[in-house]
Amino acid sequence: MSDIQEKMTISGTSTCLDDANIRELIAENERLKAENKELKQKVPPIENGTNRYGLDVSYFRNLINRELNRGLSDFKPDEIARVFARMSKAADSDVLKEREFCTD
Repeated sequence: MSDIQEKMTISGTSTCLDDANIRELIAENERLKAENKELKQKVPPIENGTNRYGLDVSYFRNLINRELNRGLSDFKPDEIARVFARMSKAADSDVLKEREFCTD
């Protein structure tokens, strides 16, 4: 008796499974796991709460929707710079201290 058959017998479930049926079930289980993994990869990213890096995604989604909801042709350079600077400061203010963003 296989381990699966033994466990099923112990749990009170009657079993009519032979090794061929068990192999089929294991193969089906593996197929379903692969399909599940594929489906999870197709799920769009979260747009609320916090992502895996601790970024408040809902804050940034709302900010982007509010601030950039008009055509870019309507922005003055200083306006869009302020929008992105605020976003940068909120995301990680230390980035603004990096050499690339510092002036002499």
